[in-house]
Amino acid sequence: VPIQDDPSLPCLTFRFWVLATLFTALGAGISQFYYFRSNSPIYSIFFVQLASFFLGKLMARILPNKYFSIWGWRFTLNRGPFNVKEHMLIGVAANAGGSVAYAVDIISVQKLYYAKEIPVVGALLLLLTTQCIGYGLSGIFRRFLIRPASMVWPANLV
Repeated sequence: VPIQDDPSLPCLTFRFWVLATLFTALGAGISQFYYFRSNSPIYSIFFVQLASFFLGKLMARILPNKYFSIWGWRFTLNRGPFNVKEHMLIGVAANAGGSVAYAVDIISVQKLYYAKEIPVVGALLLLLTTQCIGYGLSGIFRRFLIRPASMVWPANLV
């Protein structure tokens, strides 16, 4: 991986959106489905990185290169070879969004211990707001926990 950034490489491509959505939904679904089990399968970011590399290369080979125009917007499904920026962003998206929503504990405890059923709309709003608060707090504390070079996270050095 080069140290200098190449700004000419496209990153938010059609391939990125398809693969990131696929791996994020797959990770969130597996994590949520097996959340209450003691022996749940592991959905590793290493699997996402390996699978997305091969799927990205495959999509770069089979997607058409021609341009499409819809309502004045011009776009293409294949912006050249699959590159390191797309690959990295797929892993970041799957790692950030492919985890369990911990507000499910609140809904489960309400139903199991207090025999109180939360309506579906209320449960969805609870899940959405707690996830948004978490992402908002991570954005606020990014300046203190991510930006300083002294804040090295050992899991990121793998």
